[in-house]
Amino acid sequence: MLRARGLAERGTEQLQRLALARPGLGLPLSARWSDLLGVFMHRPFHTPTAEMLTALLGELPPARIRFLQGEIAAAEFCNTASRRVLAERGTLALLDRVGRIEADPLLRRVGAGERVFTVGWHQGPTRGAVLALVRLGLPALVAATRGGNADLEGSPVRFHRMQGELAQARFLVEARDRIDRGSLVHMNVDWWRGEGEPTRFFGRSLRLASGAGWLARQTKARIVPVTRRWRGRSGRIDVEFHEPLPEPDVSREDASAFEAAVRQSIASWFEAWLRENPETFRLTRLKRYAKAPPA
Repeated sequence: MLRARGLAERGTEQLQRLALARPGLGLPLSARWSDLLGVFMHRPFHTPTAEMLTALLGELPPARIRFLQGEIAAAEFCNTASRRVLAERGTLALLDRVGRIEADPLLRRVGAGERVFTVGWHQGPTRGAVLALVRLGLPALVAATRGGNADLEGSPVRFHRMQGELAQARFLVEARDRIDRGSLVHMNVDWWRGEGEPTRFFGRSLRLASGAGWLARQTKARIVPVTRRWRGRSGRIDVEFHEPLPEPDVSREDASAFEAAVRQSIASWFEAWLRENPETFRLTRLKRYAKAPPA
């Protein structure tokens, strides 16, 4: 039994390496494929349960649930494969996986000299927004909980490690200065370990990082949401920079109210987008959202 599990684990690893090593290789995204993955994984490959999906999205037809289960499970497989590449060869090793980048809303404002920074959510392909910024050649400071700058050498993008309160404070100060100088900053706003301020999301209370609100208040910069997805069966990463969020109808003089309004604006935007694109949920995050307390 142990030997069989070891062989299954090595087989899964080879599948993941192959999936990310060949840009032209199709990656089937279907419920049948996710069932196949369950055979190969060292431990059972979990798909989101129907209860997880309906807890957030409401009642769904059985066929829709099966479709989302397959899509999310297969995307999780792709993310695991991409994280292995990141660990072994660095961020830029995934650059050839980038497909379409829709960045007109961002590029127009950068070209006009407007102050903007981008915010993401933990959904879709790992490091998708970073890869898009590298491909676009835009100098940017990126908040990261892991990864170093060695694997970004030669690119205009730089990581700032966000480990500990002091590192977070330093990031915000540097981010403010960069935005004031006309450079870009990117950060994901949904924390993993529970830090942040309670914010309503899918009818639940989710803690979001407060840095985006602080930056918006300090710099008067517009906030551009970024989303990414695995493109069907192609194994390509598509990234979209959307129109900036509207300014909160709250005075900047009231710091706490303004920053709370920014957090809620970001959460509401990503909630609406994920309702339209639930196949881009990450499994670990989906579990967390479903278990979060009511707002």
